[in-house]
Amino acid sequence: MNTDYQLVPHWVTPLPIGERIADALGLSTILDTYADKILPGISVLTKRARYWSFFCWARSKVKKNITEEIHRWEIKLALGEHIYHNDKDNQCSWLGKNKIKEFYNNGRIPSDPKKVTRNPGWLAYRPALVYAKLVEGKTPYHLTNDGETLAKLYDKNARPPKKLSGKWLQACLSEINDDEKKALRGIIGFTNRGDWTCQKEGSWESRHKTIDILKRMADTRDAGNVLLYWRDRRRGLDKHSRCIGQAGAWASLAFGMTALLIAWIEKGNSNGRTALVNEIISARRVRQDVKQVSTLARKDLQNPEAIRGAYSAISHGVDALDSLGCDIECKVLEWAMCLKKHDPSEILERLERHHENLKEPLGWTLPENRGTIPKHIQMSNLRIDALLSIGRDLHWWSR
Repeated sequence: MNTDYQLVPHWVTPLPIGERIADALGLSTILDTYADKILPGISVLTKRARYWSFFCWARSKVKKNITEEIHRWEIKLALGEHIYHNDKDNQCSWLGKNKIKEFYNNGRIPSDPKKVTRNPGWLAYRPALVYAKLVEGKTPYHLTNDGETLAKLYDKNARPPKKLSGKWLQACLSEINDDEKKALRGIIGFTNRGDWTCQKEGSWESRHKTIDILKRMADTRDAGNVLLYWRDRRRGLDKHSRCIGQAGAWASLAFGMTALLIAWIEKGNSNGRTALVNEIISARRVRQDVKQVSTLARKDLQNPEAIRGAYSAISHGVDALDSLGCDIECKVLEWAMCLKKHDPSEILERLERHHENLKEPLGWTLPENRGTIPKHIQMSNLRIDALLSIGRDLHWWSR
């Protein structure tokens, strides 16, 4: 094992965006490392394919106050989507969808775009555009030649207004013309067609390999199932497939350990904790019969079946890392291995002791319960859900 990379469980600072799972064990560093390996440039926020071309176009429109002016165009697009869909309840999603109706004013956007979206989407998508060689990697983030090409495609197809006061004729993010769709497929990595600069980069190659692997799967509707599938594969794996399997193993391990820690804290008194230990010991005997789970509500942890599901996630994760190999040394992995053969109460007491020693002034990373135990535990999908969403925009998974 590589002893230069060591982590111990710790409480982590709540995130302002609030779209991350609870990371009570401090494993997000490991999960992010694997996400960067299999999907560099993709983030949990970059879920719509056409925003890649929209932001290139918006960057071509502004000359100064880049972030603020692009933010205004984002809200103009949100207003265009709202008008285009005629205020109907539809499946199309866009930045600012929830609040744009409140600020609709005869086709004009509010003077302060932060009233609609607090954080500019440009800041979320910009790293992806840098990875894709569509914008330069430093301020003021000028467009590259590829970025200018994509901006022109968007201008031709979306028919945006010349000024913020104008009307948007084809605003919908879901209705992408074929030539723009073809360009986005080549840039993001769904195909190797076209002559895009990013296709010569290692990050593009990694994305392309991941997409190619997922394309061969029968079911790509759910990111959690994708990771669990590759976690449990053992044969015929190349280096990249093995990396996806390791990523799934760590996500599974973090999910199960977090669920058991929450259950241990929730039980509180000695009788409740003794019952939990007995449930975990029982789970050792029936692990193979337990249904795969990747999300749990806190209230579910009163149910022995949920405990068996959490333990199964841990056990499968440990087995996968043992088979696929692991060069990361981590206390959580050591304790997970111990759960399979030692007294569970001893392991969980160690985990809780770390939290009691290190929790101030930090807390759980879930906005609905800052500083308290979260209501839901969800397995990290390592940005695969964002990739699947982009693929659906480009009509790729149905091919």
